[in-house]
Amino acid sequence: MARNKGEELIKKLNLEPHPYGGYYRPLHRSVECVAPADGRGPRSATTSIYLVMQHGDIDPWHRMKSEETFFYHKGCSLRLYILTDDGKLDSRVVGDGMSYEDASFAVVIPANTWFAGELAHEDADSYGFFSVSVSPGFDFSDSEIGKSDMLCELYPIHSEILKRLELKPQPESQDKDESAE
Repeated sequence: MARNKGEELIKKLNLEPHPYGGYYRPLHRSVECVAPADGRGPRSATTSIYLVMQHGDIDPWHRMKSEETFFYHKGCSLRLYILTDDGKLDSRVVGDGMSYEDASFAVVIPANTWFAGELAHEDADSYGFFSVSVSPGFDFSDSEIGKSDMLCELYPIHSEILKRLELKPQPESQDKDESAE
C-alpha cells in the first residue's frame, strides 16, 4: 500500500522518476511540427506531461528554449523561483488560487529563463500534482541544467537558493528520455 496520496497517484498514473526530480509520464506530443524562429530545427508544436512532486523533491535550476506552463491539479502548491534579466529573484506559486491568495492555477515560464521549484507548504506526507506543457515541444537538446558555481557567479546575491536547488548527482545513472519535460 502506498504511504501517502502522492505515492498513490504515482502508482495509479504509472509515473516514473523524472531525470530532474519528481515523477512524470508523458501525456501528449503533437504530431503537428513547427520550425522555431531561432533555427533549432522542427519541434512538435506542443508536448505535455503529468508531474507529481513529493516531500524533498525539487525541480532544479534549468532553462528551456521553449515556453513552459505549469498547471495545478491537486495537493500542495509548487513555488517556482525565477531569475530575472536584471538579476532579481522572483517567485510564483502554482496552486489552488481559491485557497491561497498568492497562488495561480497556471504559471508560464518564458523561454530562456532560469528557474527552479519546490513544494511550497511541505511536510513528510506532502505531494503536488501538476501538468506541464512545453511549446514548441520539449526536446532535451533545448534544456540546460544550471550549475550553482556558474549561476552564483552571475547572481551572487542568490547563492544560497542557487546551491540548495541545484540538481544533485544521482546514485545510479538514468537514461535521458526525449519525452521528459
